[in-house]
Amino acid sequence: MAPCDADVAVIGAGPAGAAVALLLARAGHRVLLAERDTGPRLAVGESVGPGIRVALERLGVFDAFLADGHLESLGNMSAWGTPEAAGRDFLFSPYGNGWHLERGRFDATLRRQAQLCGAMLHGATRLEQLARAAGGWRLRLAGPDGPLDWHTRFVVDATGRRATVARRCGSARRPLDHLVGVVTYHGAGNKVQCRTLIEAERDGWWYSAPLPEARLVLAYMTDAGRHTRRALAGPPRPDSAPLTHARLVQHGGQAEAAAAIVPAYSACLAQAAGAGWLAVGDAAASVDPLSSQGIVSALEQGLAAAGALAAALGGDASAMPAYADRISSMYADYLVQRAHYYRREQRWPDSDFWRQRWVNA
Repeated sequence: MAPCDADVAVIGAGPAGAAVALLLARAGHRVLLAERDTGPRLAVGESVGPGIRVALERLGVFDAFLADGHLESLGNMSAWGTPEAAGRDFLFSPYGNGWHLERGRFDATLRRQAQLCGAMLHGATRLEQLARAAGGWRLRLAGPDGPLDWHTRFVVDATGRRATVARRCGSARRPLDHLVGVVTYHGAGNKVQCRTLIEAERDGWWYSAPLPEARLVLAYMTDAGRHTRRALAGPPRPDSAPLTHARLVQHGGQAEAAAAIVPAYSACLAQAAGAGWLAVGDAAASVDPLSSQGIVSALEQGLAAAGALAAALGGDASAMPAYADRISSMYADYLVQRAHYYRREQRWPDSDFWRQRWVNA
């Protein structure tokens, strides 16, 4: 099979990868967008603040986003450092309300918009081979219709925490902790307040948020190990988190499936870009769901990566190192914010979970 040519191959079509592909294709570059997973991803945290509007407007997809009918979010509530809940309303935000996302719909819209701009999407496709070649890279994708061979000048790693491309290029991930989320989705029930609720407890913290169609997502954030195994003995119950427990009782919907464990640890690549490649989204730097930055950060990284790649395609040799420095700086700023949040909770000085967060902070 003769190889096909592309300017950029984006491996992974989550929010960050789709954003890169969309912007480069709109600028007239030939872009391959390869997606391994065909179904909705299980991700911790579907709530986004009003600030996401800025990134969506820069991508030119805000109207399409609104048409998807995501549930409006009025603000956040948190019982953190105290058993009482304090709120932060979005009422006075210059960007309006936030949203509780239907994540599968959100990701699909970004991929569709990338296709409309000219990106070539290959679904159910995984990266099988990657090797340097004259003028760039030669890669082989394994898809449902057999192998696909491509020659491309640049490769973007948007494979999430797997960081498949970056690892093959010799860049190691540096995890900060072992945080995981034990997640359940509860089917249609009584409507609960349209706010995200965060509630700390001795061995971790709880996240809950309403979703479209009167569903509820519940996640118990803790360190991997014995606490995770205990939670998976049955559906996680927030018995030691009274506000979350009351919300679950009020909602009344039954768990749709068994609890699932998803990684939620903070980590960053030692180097987020190199000769002919860069990483974006969770592949470059993954953040604690407590920050509420995951999706917005992915889109902002996508915008930055597209700019760097456009410059590099035009011959700017400084674009890729500058992008890597930008990711390092973004992650350093995030760590300062993370430390501030975790230091605010001091109620359990004998808890291994909290002591580890204070050490890392």
